[in-house]
Amino acid sequence: SRPPHLVAQFVRQSSANYADHWVYRGGAFELGFNFSWALRHTTSHVRRLAPPDKADQLEPELKLAVERMRELMRRLPVSPSPEIGPLSPWFDHWLANPDDGPFWDQWNIAESHSKVITPVHHLGGWFDGFLRGTLDNYSGMRENAATKEARSGQRLTVGPWMHRQNPADLRTSGEVDFGDEAARGWTEIRLEWFDHWLKGIPNAVPGASPVRLFTMGANQWRDFDSWPPKEATQVPLYLSNDSSDPGASPSRGSLTWSQPTSPQAPDEYRYDPGRPTPTTGGAHLGHPAGPMDQREVELDALTYTSQRLEHDLEVTGEVKAILYAKTNVKDTDWIVKLTDVRPDGKSMLVCDGIIRARYRNSRRSPELLTGQIERYEIDLWGTSHVFKRGHSLRVIITSSDFPRFDRNMNTGGHNVSESKGIIAHNMVFHDAERPSHISLPVIGARP
Repeated sequence: SRPPHLVAQFVRQSSANYADHWVYRGGAFELGFNFSWALRHTTSHVRRLAPPDKADQLEPELKLAVERMRELMRRLPVSPSPEIGPLSPWFDHWLANPDDGPFWDQWNIAESHSKVITPVHHLGGWFDGFLRGTLDNYSGMRENAATKEARSGQRLTVGPWMHRQNPADLRTSGEVDFGDEAARGWTEIRLEWFDHWLKGIPNAVPGASPVRLFTMGANQWRDFDSWPPKEATQVPLYLSNDSSDPGASPSRGSLTWSQPTSPQAPDEYRYDPGRPTPTTGGAHLGHPAGPMDQREVELDALTYTSQRLEHDLEVTGEVKAILYAKTNVKDTDWIVKLTDVRPDGKSMLVCDGIIRARYRNSRRSPELLTGQIERYEIDLWGTSHVFKRGHSLRVIITSSDFPRFDRNMNTGGHNVSESKGIIAHNMVFHDAERPSHISLPVIGARP
């Protein structure tokens, strides 16, 4: 809306597109965050939201619901939500609109990048549920803002943080301590930014690089001229189950820098929505979040592991996965995780992504499956991470991450309105014609 007195902004971790960067991701409902957020919002505002004669009754009921939150998230169907809906009907409106479209256009910030006339500092975290929005808002305003000053005035800072990061402990996220370098205070960054724009105080802001990223593994801050960094080259790392490859042990399959040429049978697994894979870390606003050991997740998943690295490998930029896959049901989910396998065997999450199969071609026009092999492009958002010498890369493929995301019931119906699901038998292909792979933005030498 460009209010005339707005001089500059500092935006900590926010969305660019509510339909796919907040309420949904890849078409899957962000159940853990949204249910928790909506229920706590409703509870804290019950005196304002409820009719006067109902508040005394509803307040203790809502507080009990908060205490039973994880139990309630398992309830089917997800919608309607009796605790939330009567007082905060917008929550059920979200659930009723899984497709992107007119309902969500009113909150599509990306569509307004060209109207921006304000310098904005975008602060994000590699393990924040709004990371994609932070990256897209920076890139979109840097390229499309209405004035030269606004375009050149965009800044991006991304640390190794979660959304609910403890300001008193910026060095630790999930199960990883990133060291003293990660502990640069958010308050100091803000003050420097506003000292320049509001007070004209000479400082480092005018001459600073537009992009400042924390490179995990190396655990240091680095400056770049752009996002994604122009220094990065997208390099495919292919899935394989060639048993002659030493990288296949101890995982089911291997990762190779060369595209498979020999015939390979697809890998199969079973996804039962009645027994979903539990959430273990990730870039979201629920709990547990952040970089966590994925070995428990791997028990019910396909895994592909590279050979141990002979030298450090830097991955900085946009990460995506290309899967060629097939299922026997009308709809299912595909979740891909990239992990750093340490010499001690821990498989630490670096980044992940999801796509609900019906949205493989468009978030606005869902298409159910027909039993054919389909190509899926899965956005793992971005990272800056050095895989150290002696470590391995691993790709995990599964079909649930619950309660972070709602369960795909596999029926092809409206998931949140269904009480019973069916079991999916899912297949992933990786051969010369269907080379499933993860695309990594590599800076420097690759193995």
